[in-house]
Amino acid sequence: RINSRSRVQTGVFHLLEDPGSSCMARVYASMMPLLIASSVILALLQTWDPPPFGLSAALALDIVFESLFTIECVLRFVACPKRSLFFRDYNNIMDLLAALPIFFHIAQLSVANHSLGRVDDILLSVVPGLRVLKTLRKFEKFQLLLEAMELAIEGLPVCLFTLLVLTLFFSALIFLAEPRDNIPSLSAAMWLCINLQTMVGYPNIVPSSEAGKAVVVGLIIVSVLYLAMPLGIIGNAFAEVWQQRQLRILCHRTRARMTLWGYGAEDVESLFQLFDKAGQGELNQADFVAMMTAMGLGMKEQLSVALFGSLDVDGSGAIDDKEFVAAVFPHHFDRIYEDQAQISGVEDEKALDTDDGAASPIKLKEDGGL
Repeated sequence: RINSRSRVQTGVFHLLEDPGSSCMARVYASMMPLLIASSVILALLQTWDPPPFGLSAALALDIVFESLFTIECVLRFVACPKRSLFFRDYNNIMDLLAALPIFFHIAQLSVANHSLGRVDDILLSVVPGLRVLKTLRKFEKFQLLLEAMELAIEGLPVCLFTLLVLTLFFSALIFLAEPRDNIPSLSAAMWLCINLQTMVGYPNIVPSSEAGKAVVVGLIIVSVLYLAMPLGIIGNAFAEVWQQRQLRILCHRTRARMTLWGYGAEDVESLFQLFDKAGQGELNQADFVAMMTAMGLGMKEQLSVALFGSLDVDGSGAIDDKEFVAAVFPHHFDRIYEDQAQISGVEDEKALDTDDGAASPIKLKEDGGL
């Protein structure tokens, strides 16, 4: 089933997501980053002492910026066909968080001295960061960093365990070697170890005894060797992701658009069958582009062609639904196709039970014959 949407939804979606769709979309795409940058600069300038703008003027400007952010957030919600999935996109959450301070700024403007006490300091500290996070929508390569961290996280528990063992071992040696007036507790020794292992250092705590200095020298040498492990794991994971950056960015964009318009990994097989004109269980480039266009994902034809070329790794000129799901929905691949394999296996067993009227060992066992 090809999901339908109103002309208003489609128009608003293209306005917000496709800068090449209209003149207004190009204006929005060029003006929004400038608007965000201006709001961040204003928030940072107000932290100066003294601030360059009066409190009333700064609050009024903040309310204007956050009103525009609120309008954008509402439009994105209106254009979303499956609103139950709206907040699964972290970009939408960032948009909402950047707009939320408007209520506090309106409250500030309404009180006599324009002050809400401790809330003022929290707003000055948090608002610039929230507004900067709105720009994540424009930085698709940030997703590569998240994917690299996801790959690296498998090896990090071993590194954290090693860090814990080194910290406990060397902190115990330092605690035993140092006098109590220098290292009063085991926790102080652990604090020194963690700082030395991370190469940060802490000049207020240094070993005073010769034995303590020897232990610290050993800890520094071991720490240099230890740090090569997590840094190597993270660096290798990022290099692996970066080599496939074009495919990963295209797959991330496709997955986000399909989820936004209500398509899931479970729908891919049916979509491929719908556009498989030759009935061979796979799509050529023309059929694939036609499918992507009919789905109304707002992806240009050249992006669909590029995605097809990246998925067609064997150069056969065609891809099937399994190749598409493995690249675009990798976390759902095993669940979907294992379920299909189990269903197929049950059907094969039933076919064996009735094949040529002969009873299989499974059937005989069920009937008590074995």
